[in-house]
Amino acid sequence: MAGSGDAAGVRGRHVDVMSRSDASNSLLAAAALARMAEIGALMTTQQIHPTPREDTVETGSISSSQTRPDGQHKAATRAMWSLGDYHRFATELVWELGPILVTACDVTAGQRVLDVAAGTGNVAIAAAAAGARVVASDLTPEHFESGRREARTRGVAVEWVEGDAEDLPFDDDAFDVVTSAFGVMFAPDHQAAADELLRVCRPGGTIGLVNFTPEGLGGEFFGLFGRYAPPPPPGASPPLLWGSEDHVRGLFGDRV
Repeated sequence: MAGSGDAAGVRGRHVDVMSRSDASNSLLAAAALARMAEIGALMTTQQIHPTPREDTVETGSISSSQTRPDGQHKAATRAMWSLGDYHRFATELVWELGPILVTACDVTAGQRVLDVAAGTGNVAIAAAAAGARVVASDLTPEHFESGRREARTRGVAVEWVEGDAEDLPFDDDAFDVVTSAFGVMFAPDHQAAADELLRVCRPGGTIGLVNFTPEGLGGEFFGLFGRYAPPPPPGASPPLLWGSEDHVRGLFGDRV
């Protein structure tokens, strides 16, 4: 991950979580690849996308000739992420990143926090445990029941709202802190997603992101991910660009 920095208006945090041990990173890499293999097998079995494609490039993008209307793409993406046992993967391998991001964003009691592409709530539940009033938003509401159970087990309250990262169903300036861990990077239109993060974050608030970088695990993961993911809509950008600090600064400009 890239470093962190503050600027006028909204604070931006790009958190380095890959400083963990090589053994821990290897475990995460193996689990991420196993998760994509699981999704690929289920998509083939259920004929959501019958066969893996070989038209990927190193950054994980798909041939521009293989596109479908945006609404159909989002429906296919939702169907893909709903497959298999995502919560098991999340709790075993990426759950620890939630408290790291919450700490990096200085989340405190009483703050209004939005976690975008929240999955089953690894960041949202950690923010709620810090005393914040939290909304977890995701394109795939099939994750919410597992998230609700996890929140109840941990004794915290989280509001769960279906939402598209490129068109969030929230008012302007509604949140003190807006986060996303390995989530918003999957939105095809990076600029639209970045604009939405900024729109719903109040002036002087904080945006915190955890993203894959193109090196190492990121490249391997998206090499497999791209074989099974629905073809992106026209103009979509590769998810791994969110791991480039220059790209992220370009998206947010002088607004962060």
